[in-house]
Amino acid sequence: MRYQLHDAQLNGTLPILYTFLARSGKTIAGVELVKIESDGSVKPWDGEPIEGAPNGVKIAFTSTEGKPQTLYYFNDVSNDGLRSDGFLKFCEGLGVADAFVKSAMYLMHKDSFSMVRDFLLAHSATILQDDTGIPVRFFKSEDWQVRPYGRYLGPIPYYGSRYYQQQLSDLFRSQHAEPIAFGVGYRRRLNQSHLLLSTRQRSGIRVGDRP
Repeated sequence: MRYQLHDAQLNGTLPILYTFLARSGKTIAGVELVKIESDGSVKPWDGEPIEGAPNGVKIAFTSTEGKPQTLYYFNDVSNDGLRSDGFLKFCEGLGVADAFVKSAMYLMHKDSFSMVRDFLLAHSATILQDDTGIPVRFFKSEDWQVRPYGRYLGPIPYYGSRYYQQQLSDLFRSQHAEPIAFGVGYRRRLNQSHLLLSTRQRSGIRVGDRP
């Protein structure tokens, strides 16, 4: 996708973010390039490459009700991208949140993306995802309530069978997953998509985390 976005009339991810915000009825109030320091603080960024520091963009916008909101976009959450910077400290400062993962190339199935996977499991109140996100085996029954929706057909042919999850297939079958009336993810056709909603059990939230 990186190469595709740089080979178009409007380059990069920002035009896509602007489009989605506008189509959602949001009004953009300001856009700023930012970097994250090692202590997790966010500082302005001049656009020059930075060794060992994550950089991205901060978009301030308002909803249709006039409520101010902020969107941050960063593009490297591999272990190599997270190990030497303050990105996870920045995320920790946001408290417990809800996470949404789709069309994620099965990256969190790999050891090289274990840090972001472990972070989401430790700091999310709910996680909504398709099968390309966190493998279902990581959602321990004592910590999570897991509810399937739609149809699980396994990975698309491009990814072959190596990311097929028999445990996830069994879950969809045993819980008689409710259908969804839309397409999402790589299998975006109607009646071929699925979502998995994982809700943290109350006892799983750590002391000191915000509800």
